Amino acid sequence: MSIDEALERLRTPEPIAFIDIRSRHHYVANHPVFAVNAPIDSLETHCDTLFGSESATALVIGDDELLTTWASHLITQKTNLQPKVIRGGFSAWEAAGLPTWGGEYTPSKAFGEWVEQTGSMSHISPLEAMKSPVHDQFDVRPLEEFNRFTLPGSRHCPTGRLGALKTQQTHLRVHCAGRTRGIIAAQTLVDLHFPATIQCISGGTQGWEIAGGTRQFNHPTEQVDLITSSEENSRAQVLIKKYHLPIFTATEEVAWLNESRDFRLLTVC
Repeated sequence: MSIDEALERLRTPEPIAFIDIRSRHHYVANHPVFAVNAPIDSLETHCDTLFGSESATALVIGDDELLTTWASHLITQKTNLQPKVIRGGFSAWEAAGLPTWGGEYTPSKAFGEWVEQTGSMSHISPLEAMKSPVHDQFDVRPLEEFNRFTLPGSRHCPTGRLGALKTQQTHLRVHCAGRTRGIIAAQTLVDLHFPATIQCISGGTQGWEIAGGTRQFNHPTEQVDLITSSEENSRAQVLIKKYHLPIFTATEEVAWLNESRDFRLLTVC
């Protein structure tokens, strides 16, 4: 498939798996925006985890024609995807002047930047945060990451639990290790109409160190106060009504399973 044909596919609303089979090192250095890395040396073991039983077109890009062809055959054998190799590989993508990105987790980072631009959350610089500490400062990363290091004065509360916080404080700050997760957490609280001034510490723990601060290592986990389950349910009902969120029941799940319908079940905890 040519670059132009691949672009036409990507512009359609149909589901597409865009797979970059180059090494993790080369992918992180630069890759097509929204391409998922499935390195050729581990593609076989990760096919099920990445693609499950979904049926869709798979656009395969790499830097070696022989390897991309082999990857295409493997994807055909191991998944329900219909692979199409992009002719010329990544070098052709770059030569065409198409968007590329360095780093990892590009889609979520792009989403975070969009949320920052379109949302109404507020930032506070690390220096300002150091000068005026608050009681309610939360590290929103998973517990394992929090236990490694965090900011002085931070307590652990992942973004998925922020809506259940119980506090009488008028100011609340959130952060992660960089930008994206802190931005998402702050905007989540704003969207929940949380009764406090919400601020995201710019740059998280990285920004804190760059500003001359020090991280806290092996920080003990301190219990945070949460509202009751009935209060939590009331808050949820308000949001469901406000944003017209569809409700999925266990009965519907059973029906979908009986229909052999493709779907993903995500457990939020």
